[in-house]
Amino acid sequence: MQPIEGKKRVALMAAVATLLVLADIFFVIIPLFGKVADLRGKVISRQEAIRSLREQIERIGKTKKTRDGLKQEQMFYYRRFPTEEEIPLLLNNLSVVAASSNVDIIALRPVKADIAAPTTKTAPYREVPLEIVAKGGYHHI
Repeated sequence: MQPIEGKKRVALMAAVATLLVLADIFFVIIPLFGKVADLRGKVISRQEAIRSLREQIERIGKTKKTRDGLKQEQMFYYRRFPTEEEIPLLLNNLSVVAASSNVDIIALRPVKADIAAPTTKTAPYREVPLEIVAKGGYHHI
């Protein structure tokens, strides 16, 4: 085999280099661009997921603040309900007033009705209608 002369050798090396560059482009670079496009789509979907999660975290914070406010309001109203110790005193006072008026209280029942909210913001209690069955003289009741 004879050695390849100058210009032919350069042309052959250029052809081989061109084939290697084309092979690199077709078999390495173009598939990488396809993968980059796939990764771009995945990155966009991940960014949307992160944005959605951040919004949810923000809503959780607002919900917790609202919950805390509602708990405080609940405790505010809860403290205004009569305690178990106050109920016997209330019933006893009612009984004393009835006895002093010669009226016998036979039954005391809550009426099934919508429990109305306080009529003013300063009114601490809600109205709960009661049905009282009493027995006494016309002038006593």
